[in-house]
Amino acid sequence: MNQQRPRAFVRDAADLLRVDGADALDLFHRIAASDVRAIESGSFATVVFTDEKGRTIDAPVVHRRDDHLALICGPTRGTATRAWIERWVITEDVTVSTLDETVIEVLADDAHEASSFVVQAAAIPDGFDVLDLEAWRAHFVRAGVVVAGPAVETGPNPLEIGWRDRVSWTKGCYIGQEVVARLDTYDKVKRDVARLRTNPEVSAGATLRIGAKKVGVVLDAVGSDALAVVDRSVDPSTELEVQDGDGSGRASIT
Repeated sequence: MNQQRPRAFVRDAADLLRVDGADALDLFHRIAASDVRAIESGSFATVVFTDEKGRTIDAPVVHRRDDHLALICGPTRGTATRAWIERWVITEDVTVSTLDETVIEVLADDAHEASSFVVQAAAIPDGFDVLDLEAWRAHFVRAGVVVAGPAVETGPNPLEIGWRDRVSWTKGCYIGQEVVARLDTYDKVKRDVARLRTNPEVSAGATLRIGAKKVGVVLDAVGSDALAVVDRSVDPSTELEVQDGDGSGRASIT
């Protein structure tokens, strides 16, 4: 029986941030939906950023170090995440720059399990298959798993994509807290993640409809496989219409 080789993805330098300053941890705790202060020195944790409307911006892995925070942003999300952090720096002693390190993500065979990260790596270990961005996306899209990266560019709320456990319900205020708390308290989350098979291929942001009713949106797609958030009221056996720019197609939930 052939054993699958471990797979590695080298994170782009633009998605690696360094945050310095005496107020860095306090600022993050105030703007993030996660309990940043609970991260112990030397430890890693995933931190969710949402905007004022409760839409997900990114969920970087944060490494709390003695004199700075190192952020491994979702692939393609570094620029947006940096702009979001800097938006809230007013009088605080906080400086955001590029993290001058090499970071390798080692993917678990099961996409539902967390990746591990090799930070300050000198080289990719022997015996690994090196993935490009499309292959990395396909690993998660085909498993129906939303991870930080292209799949959050459309701004889904963290609850509908399965990130409830990444949100702190005790830390108090943060950007988007009122919206996220209301969705949870009043059971207003109406969409869940679904895997789709589409014809023809579609792109992120494509609208899913049944007749005139919008019932979802595509988060990411690789080939004919797509990841979407779909209204809970939709029967999984129902064929969906996809409106993608000026074109249209069909999709089925798998």
